[in-house]
Amino acid sequence: MALAAGRNNGQIAQQLFLSPKTIRNNITSILAKLQATDRADVIIRARDAGLGRGDQERPPTGDR
Repeated sequence: MALAAGRNNGQIAQQLFLSPKTIRNNITSILAKLQATDRADVIIRARDAGLGRGDQERPPTGDR
């Protein structure tokens, strides 16, 4: 999960081939659905749920 990895909207957008505005809108939706106060709260909840750990954290190597 790119958000849990600490990436900003621009980095996430580039990684997913989406616009930064699309990422911002989706993060806003995530915040509302989780009733989270900020990105840090979402990250804590994601990590507590087992997301954003292990191999998911590694940046792409370019070998794919």
